[in-house]
Amino acid sequence: ATVWRAHQPSLDRDVALKVLDRTLAQDPWFRERFRAEATTTARLRHPNILQVLDFGEEGGLRYLVSELVDGGLLADQLGRPLPPDHVLLMLWSVASALDYAHTREIVHGNVKPSKVLLTGDGAPGIDGFGLAPMLGSRSRPTRRRAEIGTLEYVAPEQAAGEAVGPPADRYALAVIAYEMLTGELPYRMDARPAAEGTPVDR
Repeated sequence: ATVWRAHQPSLDRDVALKVLDRTLAQDPWFRERFRAEATTTARLRHPNILQVLDFGEEGGLRYLVSELVDGGLLADQLGRPLPPDHVLLMLWSVASALDYAHTREIVHGNVKPSKVLLTGDGAPGIDGFGLAPMLGSRSRPTRRRAEIGTLEYVAPEQAAGEAVGPPADRYALAVIAYEMLTGELPYRMDARPAAEGTPVDR
C-alpha cells in the first residue's frame, strides 16, 4: 500500500490515507488482509496504537484512513546506541500496546521499527496490524509466505510456519530492544524466505 498525507475537510484535520495497490487489489487474499487490518485495528483503543478512522472503496481503490503522526519512525533513530532512559520509555509504551492487544486475542505478527511511528513529541504509536490474526480465529485467510514478516524480527516458530501468538511479538520487541541499546541487530538474515533463512551472527 501507499500512504498519503490527506486532509479531511468535514473535520478540518490531516489524516494518513493508505491506498492498496491496484494490482494487489485484484487478489482476494490481499483485499482480505487489507480489510483485516482495518477491522482488527479498529477494535483497539490504546494511546500507543494508531487509531483507524475509516475504511472503504472508491473508484476501484481500497483505502484505510488513520490518525496522522508526523514525528518520523523509530527506524530513523536506529544505527547507533540510544540513551537507556529513552529506550526504556519507548519499550514500555510499545510493550503496553502489545499487551493490550494480546489481552483481546490479537497479535501483530510483524513488529519492527518501521511499524513504530512517532508523534511530534516523540510518543510511539504502533501501525500495521495487517498481518495480525485473531488468536484461534476460524475465519482468517489461508496463510501465505507474505504473512511471515520481516526476517530479522521473526520468531523461530513464525519462520517455521507455525501458529503465531503473543511470544512472536515479544521476540520482535526483544530484537528491537537490543538494536536500540547497541545500534546493531543481534542477527542479520539472508535474502531467502524466512523459513529457509540462516541467521548470521554479526
